Amino acid sequence: MIKKISVFFGFSGLVLVLVLSSSRPALAANLFVDDDSVECPEAEFTIIQDAIDEADPGDSIRVCPGTYDEQIIISKPLRIIGPLSNSAVVKPLGMTANTTNRVNGIPIAAVVLVRGTTDVTIRRLTIDGINNGITDCEPTLVGIFYRNASGEIREVAIRNMILGVGLEGCQSGLGIFAQKPVGAGRVREVRVVNSNIHDYQKNGITGNEPGIRIQATGNVVTGIGPTSGAAQNGIQIGFGATGE
Repeated sequence: MIKKISVFFGFSGLVLVLVLSSSRPALAANLFVDDDSVECPEAEFTIIQDAIDEADPGDSIRVCPGTYDEQIIISKPLRIIGPLSNSAVVKPLGMTANTTNRVNGIPIAAVVLVRGTTDVTIRRLTIDGINNGITDCEPTLVGIFYRNASGEIREVAIRNMILGVGLEGCQSGLGIFAQKPVGAGRVREVRVVNSNIHDYQKNGITGNEPGIRIQATGNVVTGIGPTSGAAQNGIQIGFGATGE
């Protein structure tokens, strides 16, 4: 495809130069992560966040079996894909706030934060909050938080979004949370498919505020059973959000 035509005048008359270039985008890359370089010895990274930072939009991060002690932030279109066995476990030790609630400003500590972007797929990871280390009702504990973002969560396991002893009444412990501020651009849709969310303190899947659309299909959502603490909701679509 002709991208530019440059015209030069020389001593011998008019010279027409056509500069040709391809309009096809570069092929998406696969970046591999292995925490101990055992299961995937050729992996370029041992930390998921390092691979995310290095990736170009549209790339895929392939996470090999292992335990990953980190909180993850994604702010560009990517695919994060674990093994068929769901044996890539993101399990941070001692979580800290990495964002805020878009409505009330309360700090949030998310294991995986997807913010201000589109087309982020998270597939076949296990998200485990058992070692969160949070000692108060704030920051709010969240497994995966799509903050003014869209994409798909598929075949993911999220577990142990629970605070410690004495904090049972805190309105915290969300498996999946999708939220956007009122009036902030187009609708953000988050699809949750064939996933398992269990042992959470407050909500399994939550979509809040106008402009958020949740599509939840084929999931298993199981709370902690009878409790006198935080009132639990399996799937909440509220405060102007829509979904099915």
